[in-house]
Amino acid sequence: MQTLTDASATSLHAFIADNVEPGAQVITDGWNGYRGIDTLGYTQEPRSQRAAKALGEDPGKLLPGVHRVAVTHEPVRYRDLVADPKPKRVTPPPPTRRGHPPSLDRPLADRPWREIPRTVVRSDE
Repeated sequence: MQTLTDASATSLHAFIADNVEPGAQVITDGWNGYRGIDTLGYTQEPRSQRAAKALGEDPGKLLPGVHRVAVTHEPVRYRDLVADPKPKRVTPPPPTRRGHPPSLDRPLADRPWREIPRTVVRSDE
């Protein structure tokens, strides 16, 4: 096992070439990054979990837990995820009202069990 920088064909082909005996049959999932390993001298047998389920087969029988392997990586920070991590030149104004955005406005749900029971006063008492 090895942590790869990404799942590109370049990374996957290099990993296979470094770790798999030439001429071996390589069983993979349907990821496109594995395409072309036959040009490196390997026989590829792609296995689709979706297709296996459709055929009533157990997709985890051949490679149990293959997609549940945890690998190490650096923490993912907000600045790594946003397109422009630089601060804005002009600070946007704060919202004028609190609570959820207007796009989520909706009428109150009909929940009669939450209504406060009214006290009934009888005039004959």
